[in-house]
This record gives sequence, C-alpha cells and structure tokens, in this order.
Amino acid sequence: MQGIGFAALGAFFPLYFLSQGWSHAGLGLSFFGVGFVAMRLVCGHLPDRIGGRRVAALSLIVETFGQFLIWLAPGPYTAFAGAFLTGGGCSMVFPSMGTEVVKRIPAHLRGTAIGGFAAFQDLAYGATGPIAGVLADHAGYPSVFLIGGVAATLGLWMAMSSDAGRHQTMSN
Repeated sequence: MQGIGFAALGAFFPLYFLSQGWSHAGLGLSFFGVGFVAMRLVCGHLPDRIGGRRVAALSLIVETFGQFLIWLAPGPYTAFAGAFLTGGGCSMVFPSMGTEVVKRIPAHLRGTAIGGFAAFQDLAYGATGPIAGVLADHAGYPSVFLIGGVAATLGLWMAMSSDAGRHQTMSN
C-alpha cells in the first residue's frame, strides 16, 4: 500500500503542477528524494532498535499526511511539503516490514520471502500509473493523491491489524 503513494507522486506530480498552473514541478520530485534519503540516513537503524512494525506504522502516518497535503494543496509550497513528507514516509516502510518478514520465515526460505515481498511493491509501482491515470482523467490530478493517502491509511491498518492477529494466534 505504501508503493501507491510513491508511484503516484513519481508519475503525476509534474502533471498535477501543470494542471494547476504552478511552476517548478521538478522541485517536488527533489523534495521527495531529499525526504526519502534523509529518513533512511537518520532512521535506518530504528527497525532493529524499536521494531519494524512500529517504524512502518509511523512511516505510513507520515506518508498519509504527505499525500493528503498534496491532495489539498492550495499552492505549490504546500505540495512541496507534501512531497517531502511522502518521501520521508515511504522511505522506511520497505526495510521495516522486510525485517518483520525475515523474523517470521525460516532461514532457508528468507530469500524467497523477500523476493515475494519485493514483488508486491513492484506490483504497486506498476499498477498505480495506469489505474491512477484513468482516475485522473475522470476526477482530476488531485484525486491521485487522495488515493495515495487512502492506500497508505489502509497499509497502516493492515500493519497494525496483522500484529493483533499474530498475538491472538500465539495465545491460543
């Protein structure tokens, strides 16, 4: 679910800016990149320290806020802030959830598990463009970022509820 906001921003941010008559759309992609890299540099150790699920949840909250900020942006500076937050939020979800996958899988299946895990992220990247393009044609470019925010919210719910189900299974 995290990959939808990532792909939406990469594919539609410049088109959104053009549709609004705003300049410097490329800066949005730069803000996204700076947020992404900065978060990895500053917080890369946190999945091992405080747990992958917790870091992923916090990251998805940040991504959600960033996507909704772009969706509602009254001007380019708000959209730039949303791009920065989206980048920061997207940055740590994959490595955080990857640590959770590795913990649950026997050592001899970890490569397969990570490959499957990565395939779902690739699927999100590949499917977002065409699906969001149809949505943008019918509802406008801002709707793409609304969907990115909703997807990140659903990802947050999935990450949190999967932990609850694991505890119930362990206690039975």
